Amino acid sequence: MNAHLLNVALDAAERGWHVFPLRPRDKRPALHGETACPGTGDCAAGHRKWEQRAATDPDRIRKAWSAGAFNVGIATGPSGLVVVDLDPVKAKDPKGTPDG
Repeated sequence: MNAHLLNVALDAAERGWHVFPLRPRDKRPALHGETACPGTGDCAAGHRKWEQRAATDPDRIRKAWSAGAFNVGIATGPSGLVVVDLDPVKAKDPKGTPDG
């Protein structure tokens, strides 16, 4: 567990932002996918995706981050946030959308 990342997750949750663990040094959720769903816990009534499992409950957050040094993801929809993501044109797609 990384205490700093846990504190970041708890601070975000205090703002009302729904957080979920991300794989270390990655931006993908550190949660099981539909094909590996155990059908227990949050998924007892059927698989719930990462955005549905994002939490603001400090106890759930402490439990999740005690399993590893996860990065912090924020589910923007449930958190009521709007994000503008501007990426530069990629060399392999020169006719793509221009960057911001």
